[in-house]
Amino acid sequence: MSAAPPALAAHTPTPPPYKSTHHWHSVQALVHVVKLCRSRKEILSLEALHEYVRAHGSLFRTVIRSVDLSGPDETAFLAKVPMGDSMFIGCKLQDATTHRIYTSGGLIFPDLSFFPYRAFRTNLYTAAELMAGYNPAVPGSFFKDTLDSHIYHHYDTRRQCQPLPVIDMIGQRLHDTCLDHALDEYLHTDNRKLRTVGIMGGHGLKRTDDAYRMIVHLGFALARRHFVVATGGGPGAMEAGNLGAWLSRQGSSECIDGVISMLAPAPTFRDAGWFETAHQVLTRYPHGNESIGVPTWYYGHEPSNLFSSHIAKYFSNSLREDGLITIACAGIVFAPGSAGTVQEIFQNVCQNHYGSNGVISPMVFLGENFWTVECPVYPLVRALAKGRAYEALITLCDTWEEAVRFIETHPPIVAAAASTAAHPIAVPPVPAVASGSAPNGFAAAPIAIPPPAPGTAVAITSAPEPVAPAAAPASVAMSIASVPDSGLPAARSAPLGDSVSVDAVVSIAGSDLHDLDRPASSAAATRASSSGDELPTPKRSRSEGP
Repeated sequence: MSAAPPALAAHTPTPPPYKSTHHWHSVQALVHVVKLCRSRKEILSLEALHEYVRAHGSLFRTVIRSVDLSGPDETAFLAKVPMGDSMFIGCKLQDATTHRIYTSGGLIFPDLSFFPYRAFRTNLYTAAELMAGYNPAVPGSFFKDTLDSHIYHHYDTRRQCQPLPVIDMIGQRLHDTCLDHALDEYLHTDNRKLRTVGIMGGHGLKRTDDAYRMIVHLGFALARRHFVVATGGGPGAMEAGNLGAWLSRQGSSECIDGVISMLAPAPTFRDAGWFETAHQVLTRYPHGNESIGVPTWYYGHEPSNLFSSHIAKYFSNSLREDGLITIACAGIVFAPGSAGTVQEIFQNVCQNHYGSNGVISPMVFLGENFWTVECPVYPLVRALAKGRAYEALITLCDTWEEAVRFIETHPPIVAAAASTAAHPIAVPPVPAVASGSAPNGFAAAPIAIPPPAPGTAVAITSAPEPVAPAAAPASVAMSIASVPDSGLPAARSAPLGDSVSVDAVVSIAGSDLHDLDRPASSAAATRASSSGDELPTPKRSRSEGP
C-alpha cells in the first residue's frame, strides 16, 4: 500500500501492508480515509464513475461511495481501470474487485448491509421512501410495516443496551455524517442556504387549532417568496409549515381552508386516519413546492410528516437540533411550543450572540401573549441581545403577515474574519425547474421557483453571468446581506450585494468576536414579492430595536 502523504505522517501511523486475507486495521484506515477524502474526487453513482474514467482514464486517488459494483459488467470494467490509491466506501464488490483494490494500495470500508438503513447513503430521504411498506387498509401499518418503523424499532432495541454496542455507534454516526453531507450539498445548490427560514413549534399542535392554520399560511407565504421552509419534520407546527410550503404552488392561498378541512378528522398523529388524510391532500394536490424536514428517530414514536419534499432524518437528536438551527440562515419563526422549542430558541441565541456560524439571523417570536406571559422567554432574549449585533433582528408579533414582513425586510448579517481574504463570487438567480419528479416521491411534477423580479432589492444577490476569479476557492460562496449601518467593523461586514466565500465566513468561528458586541440598528433592505398574495400593510412590529 502507498504511504500516507507527508502532511498526515505526523498524525497518523502508516497502515501496515495488507495481508493475504485482506485484514486491515480499521481505526487507522478510517482516520486515513477521513483526512484524505477532503482532497479527492468523490463519485456517488455508476454513471458518474463511467464519466470520470472516460475523462481521466483511471480512478487514481478517487473516493467511490455507496455504489453497487457487484455486477459482472462492473467487475469486468473495473478489472481494466487503473485504481491506485483509491477508496471504496460502502460499495458492493465482487471478490476479484476487492483483491485488485487491495493490491493496488486502495482502501475498502464495508457497506454494513446488516443494518436496516444505508449507513453510507448519498441523498436525503423522501416521504415515499420512509413510508415504503405502508398499507392504509391495515390498522397501525405505519408502526409495523414501513421502513421508517423498521429503522426506529432497530434503533430503539439497540439503545436499550448499555453501553451501546460499538458497531451500532459506528453505523449511526456514519449515517448521520453522510446525511449531513447530502443536506449540505442540497442547500448549496441554487443558493438555498441563505434562503432557508426555519419554523419551530410544538409537535402537539392540532390540525384544528387556529395556530395550525396560521403556520400553514406562514409556510405558504414564505415559499411563494422564494424562501426554503425548514422544520423539524414531525407533526403539529412542523407539519403545518411544510404543508404551507407544499401548497404554495397553487395559485392562491384559498385552498388552505379546504385542505385543513380534509385533515380535520385526524387532529393529531395519535388519531386514526392521520396518514390517510395526508395522503388525500397529496392526491388532491400532487404538485408541491420544496421544503425541508429534519426529524429524528430519537423521537421515533412521532412519525415524519408527509409534506416535506426533502427529509434529513437523524439518529442523533443533538446533531439534528443544532443542524436545523444552523441551516436557517434567513431566520427562524418560533411558534408556541414546549421545552424542545425553548431549547431551540437558546441554541439560536447562542449562535447569534457569538456569531459562531458566521451568520447572524432574524428571530421572530409568533404569539405575544405566549412568549411574554405564558412562557416569558422573549424578555430574556431581548435582555441578552442588548447592545449586540442581533438586537435589531429580534421581534415579537401576532400574525403571519408580520412575521413574513420582518423576515423579508431584515436580511441576515454575514460577517467575514478580518484575517481571511474573501474571494467574491456572484450568486446566480434562483432557477426555474422545468420538469422533474415531485421531490417527496409520491407523484411526478415540475417544481417551479420563479426568479426574483429584475431590480428587486433582495437579501441574496443575483447576477446573470457569475464569473468566479481564477484564485477563488472551489467552495460555494455565500452572499453578504448585512444591515448597512449595523455598527460592525468594515472587516466583518459589507454592504448589501457583496459576497464572501464560505471559507472566509466559517473562519469567524476561530477569530476574535469582541467587535460583535457593538450595538446595531436596522436600516433594512426590502424584498419585494414577485408572486403570490400581497401582504397587507401590517401594524408596527413589536420589535424593541430601532
